[in-house]
Amino acid sequence: MKRLLTCFCFALLFNEIASAQEENPILAEAAQRSPAVAAILDTPLENPADALAAVFTLLDLREYAVAAEIFKPLTESQLTESEQAALVRQFGTAKFLLLARGARQHGITGGRKFAEGALAASVSEAAKPARLTQLIADVTSADAAVRQAGRSDLAATGLPAAEACLEALAASIDQNERSQVLAALVEMSPVVDPLVIAALADGQGQFRRDM
Repeated sequence: MKRLLTCFCFALLFNEIASAQEENPILAEAAQRSPAVAAILDTPLENPADALAAVFTLLDLREYAVAAEIFKPLTESQLTESEQAALVRQFGTAKFLLLARGARQHGITGGRKFAEGALAASVSEAAKPARLTQLIADVTSADAAVRQAGRSDLAATGLPAAEACLEALAASIDQNERSQVLAALVEMSPVVDPLVIAALADGQGQFRRDM
């Protein structure tokens, strides 16, 4: 129910902007000048993900003023931690880092706070045991894209992910599975380095050889 209410309120906020296009000189001028911008402004934005997709596209087009207008409803959206984390998974950490770094320069009010909040939520969500278990399963997937995404998310999570990977490595007897977890651990350097040193001192058998 809360999610539906959030989407409904967001749609109302965006519709206010969309209906005011003719009165908003920034949007009106951009729509007349650029068919790409006009197409974006004509696309219904019914939820935060739709709006972010538009904002990121406008930033790629260097239409910063228009992106700032489209972003405005997002500053009033009250997203849960899980919803924020889902947005980071959908669009990728890099997009949010670029938004956080460039928001002030490009005049996107509230952009840095929104992006940093979403990134923090993503890290918090990824550090939960169930999420870590899923990410470790992802890095052993037969799908190369899923494996890479899993490694990237584990690396972004930091120490909790490194500890979970070492535990999975110690428990696994499957050579391919261990190889994929090791590949994920390699991308966690230097966070994982102290754990590797400790494992070399205390580990035994195959686990120590893996270290």
